Amino acid sequence: MGNKKILFLSFSRSPWILFFKYLVFSILPFVLLLFVSEVVLRVLNFRYSDTPLVIQSQPETTSVLNFSRYFKENPDSTFVKDKLLFWTQRPYWEDQYVLEKPRGITRIMTLGCSCTHGCDNMKNSYPNYMDEILEIQFPDSYQVINAGASGYSSYQGLQVLRHVILKYQPEIVTIFFGWNDHWFASKPDHLVRVKEDWEVSLINFLEKCRTYQAYHWMIAQLKEKVFKTTKTGPSRTFRVPQEKYKANLNAMVDFCQSHNIKPVLMTAPFDASQLAGHGPTFFCFNSYEDLVKTHMAYNHIVREVGASRQVPVIDLERVFFQLEKKQSAPYFTDGIHLSSVGCPLAASFIVEKLREFALLKDPPVKN
Repeated sequence: MGNKKILFLSFSRSPWILFFKYLVFSILPFVLLLFVSEVVLRVLNFRYSDTPLVIQSQPETTSVLNFSRYFKENPDSTFVKDKLLFWTQRPYWEDQYVLEKPRGITRIMTLGCSCTHGCDNMKNSYPNYMDEILEIQFPDSYQVINAGASGYSSYQGLQVLRHVILKYQPEIVTIFFGWNDHWFASKPDHLVRVKEDWEVSLINFLEKCRTYQAYHWMIAQLKEKVFKTTKTGPSRTFRVPQEKYKANLNAMVDFCQSHNIKPVLMTAPFDASQLAGHGPTFFCFNSYEDLVKTHMAYNHIVREVGASRQVPVIDLERVFFQLEKKQSAPYFTDGIHLSSVGCPLAASFIVEKLREFALLKDPPVKN
C-alpha cells in the first residue's frame, strides 16, 4: 500500500503532469472569459461583420448600431467570405433558381450590385418587375434571373460572369455597376489577395463567434480614432479605378459576345437631392459635388464603352433625371437604391428599351 502511495505521488509530481496542470489552469480562465463574453454578446444580440473587407467607410456605417439594424431587418441574411468573389450573401441568388432552363424559355440575367439585388429595403427588385411585365407581354417565353449581389463592383461582376452565369445559359445579360466601384478602399479590388480555401473556411467558421465579431468591431473603432487623431483619413484609392472600370466592362462585353450572349450596359441613376444628405460621408468623399462628379464620370464610361463596342446602353441616369424634372416623386430610398415607386418604372423602361433594341421577340403564333 505504501509503495502504491509513493508511486502515485511520484507520478503526480512528474514534469509532464505538472506542465499539463499549469497549462490547463492557465488556459481555463481565458476559456471561461470567452464563454461568458459569447453568452453576453448573444443575449445582447450583438452582431458585426467587416464584410465587405476591402471597403472603407465612416464611423456611422461601421457602427454596431447600423449592423444590428441590418441583421434585425434581414434575419436570414448573412455574409460569408468567398475565395473568388471576396464574399457572398446568404441566401445567395443561385439558391432561388433552378439551373436547368425550361424548354422554349429565353433567359435574361441581370448582373449588378445591391441596386439590382433589391429595392424598397430589399423586398423587391427591378428584375422581379421585369419578369412580371415580360410574362404579361410574352407569356411563357422569358425568365429574368436576378444575379445582383450587395456590395459588388464590376471586378466581382466579371468573376460572376466568368464562373457562374454561363451555366444558366442566358441569351441576354444586363450589366449594372458603378456605385461600389468608386467606393474608397485600402487597395483596388484587382490587387486584393485571393485567399486559399482553408483560410476562407477558417474565417467563415470564426465569424460565427460573437466574440470574434466584437474583436473586429473594436479594431474598426480604433482605426477610426487613429484617422481622426492623425487627420490622415481613409485611403484615397477607389475599389475599381476608372481605367479598370472601363477594362472590366469591355471584358464583360468580350465574354458575352464570345459565348453568343447579348450584353446590355446600364448606367446607375441617382437622386442628387438625397445624395447631398449622406452620400458623401457614406462613400468617404469630401463633398457631395465630388461624389456626383465622380459617379457621373463612371456613367460616362458606360456610354463610351457602349458606343465604341456598338453595344446597347440603357441610360437610366438620364431617364430618372428627366423624371425628376417633371415631378417630385420618391424614386429612390437613399439617393442610390430605387424605391417601390422607382423600381417598377425602371423595369418598365428596361423592357421597353430591350424591345427597341430588337432583343425581345414575339413568341410564334400557336395554331
